[in-house]
Amino acid sequence: IKAVENFVKISLQAINFTPIDFAKEAYLNCARSIITFAQGLKKFVQIRFPSSISASIPTELAACSAFSDLLKFENKIDLKLSKSVQIALNLLQKTSDERASSFIIALASSNPNLEFWIDLIRRILLVNSVFDSNASKIEPNQIVKVTFLEVTKIVLPDLASQFDLKTEYLDDIISAICQAIGTERVIIQDAAFPVLNKLINLFRNRRSENGGRLLDLYDVQFVSAVKIGFTLNLTTSGEFLSTYLSFRMQVVSEDTSNQEILDVYVPGLQNCRQRTSNYFSLVLDLCIVARRFEAISKLIK
Repeated sequence: IKAVENFVKISLQAINFTPIDFAKEAYLNCARSIITFAQGLKKFVQIRFPSSISASIPTELAACSAFSDLLKFENKIDLKLSKSVQIALNLLQKTSDERASSFIIALASSNPNLEFWIDLIRRILLVNSVFDSNASKIEPNQIVKVTFLEVTKIVLPDLASQFDLKTEYLDDIISAICQAIGTERVIIQDAAFPVLNKLINLFRNRRSENGGRLLDLYDVQFVSAVKIGFTLNLTTSGEFLSTYLSFRMQVVSEDTSNQEILDVYVPGLQNCRQRTSNYFSLVLDLCIVARRFEAISKLIK
């Protein structure tokens, strides 16, 4: 075992001190293999993010991979969050490479800084800019937006656990998700609907200051998402459509007016040409509600 350790140590040093650009990338790839498959040898690995302006994109992406793997085993590593995210974001905008995306997601999972992440979510998905407001506005590419929808999914439980919820955070997140859904880019919509579904499940029982259901304040945005959901493959939107219908019907009574939501769901199902399990599940959900309340049954007929 000692001989193997010495071999790994000498090999890593030889690669690390080789004065060619590719050596840095090779070293990071070796480091990644050791971190993933040989934890006992991790003590010989010393990695840092390339700080040179002349560092190649392949080397920076290799660093993203190595740090992503390291964060799976160590929550606290010597990285400045803001600088690391900006480097990875620039790489992701240039390359759409999943290694940069995975690094950002790993940072979000290991650094629960709500204010920092929600500010970025607002900027990427709502303001629609890779850079802050003081810089030139450059629209994020699709993979950047999908990545930050995944980041949104990660930070939602932390936001939901806040006793003193900052409603402006929730405002920004719901607006950001619904704006993503409103794009005509299927890859972004595919990523956005599960996030909105998770948000409703996390906040469905949360109350506002006046005692009403907090999410009722966002009905207009949710109804718009429902309308779009019926135009897409129900594999993407079906779970959200079912969850939101359940949420709306949770407090229904014979005296409650549900015309607005039924005006969306009934035509949506009638005009939908899909006959999948998701479609029939939604039909069943609506029929169950109709059986409970005669007034609603008449509206459906």
